[in-house]
Amino acid sequence: MRGYAAFAIMILHFPEINGSLNTYLAVDFFLILSGFVLMHAYFRNPEFSLVSFAQARFARLYPLHLVTLIVSVLIYIATNEYIDKSTLALHGLMIHHVGLGPDKFWFNSPSWSISVEFWVNILVALALAFGTRILGSIKSSIVNGLMIVVSIACYVTLFITLGHLDGHIQTLAPAVSAGMVRGMASFMAGILIYKLYTHLDAAPNPALQRAFGMATPILLGLFAICLWLPYIHLWIDFIMLPLFLAVVLIGAFEVGSSAKLAMKIHHLGTISFSLYLIHRPIQKIAYLILPEDTPLAVKILLIVPVVLVLAHLTQKYFEMPVYRRLKKLLRDAPLFASKLSTRSARD
Repeated sequence: MRGYAAFAIMILHFPEINGSLNTYLAVDFFLILSGFVLMHAYFRNPEFSLVSFAQARFARLYPLHLVTLIVSVLIYIATNEYIDKSTLALHGLMIHHVGLGPDKFWFNSPSWSISVEFWVNILVALALAFGTRILGSIKSSIVNGLMIVVSIACYVTLFITLGHLDGHIQTLAPAVSAGMVRGMASFMAGILIYKLYTHLDAAPNPALQRAFGMATPILLGLFAICLWLPYIHLWIDFIMLPLFLAVVLIGAFEVGSSAKLAMKIHHLGTISFSLYLIHRPIQKIAYLILPEDTPLAVKILLIVPVVLVLAHLTQKYFEMPVYRRLKKLLRDAPLFASKLSTRSARD
């Protein structure tokens, strides 16, 4: 599902298509899924470490962001486009769409959500780490209630200020972008869906499993279709959110023949991060090479296979090797290592 959403974003970003579809909603799906996955991988761990988590997220997101930023800058230079140095610095620090920069896209446009993803991750991790330390042991129902309130409040803010979910670079408050509000809303929703998933999975219900198996093809079909609807830019965006939540929840159980069929193309999900970040620079390069009168269908047939192959190679030979090595280097750095050993001794 993540790979399918990344593929849809790539198609959306062909200039002839951009702005005509509501495929931007795939980002909300990414963020919901991110909350679900990170809750499973990190936040539920009683030995959760804020430092280790921040290191892991930085090692996962920053290297490919930096490389695609450099490639994008080189394209700007080759085409004699103006480069704003302060905006470039914000991109280099991966804080370009948290609410500090200008309300426009620069360089590799899909990277706006990577900036939002990282800082929303860190803010939630900070809240969990220091909230637990300050408040001590509090009931999970209270925590869940607070997250529900925060998520709904963020969605309501977007509804009132924008009226839709296509918000990212707009500044809603000093140093707070619409993208950050949108990211916090969906990330929190993903965490809540994971909590519901673990509750249902703890006491398996055969009847419920059969119902999920029957619902899976319907939900997958609706999910596949909704990312290609015409660009409406209205409140209907918010109707898609329950569908995304249901898709993540029921899809996590992996029941039914349709779920097994979907898993056969799981490699598209494996390369989705590389696909998401490299497709726009490749499109720009291709548009510089191809004749201006090249039909859109021909551009898609030529560019899409190249992006998919390069995404595979990038994921295999750069994204994951660099992630593992950088994560290890950060973990073993004297400064961080001493802090972690001190914390372990204190615990």
